[in-house]
Amino acid sequence: MAQREPQQAVGPANTPAAIKDYLAKEILAVLQEPAVLKELRDRTMVITPQSAAQFSRFLSDEEARWTSLIKAKNIRIDNTSP
Repeated sequence: MAQREPQQAVGPANTPAAIKDYLAKEILAVLQEPAVLKELRDRTMVITPQSAAQFSRFLSDEEARWTSLIKAKNIRIDNTSP
């Protein structure tokens, strides 16, 4: 199974849509610059820019996947301290 370590820019929940759209556009532009792409790829990063909606779906899918595994394996957190 491939390991994914997503990176995402986040901000306060009440950030105006115009600001979120501006930041998303500017970040996407930077991620398309050849020098930036080379630097990130040299660090073995796979670049797959996503919209806020796509990332939200990714998080929901991940939550469902891990919740299912945790329930299936009956994984519990042990909060006891020595």
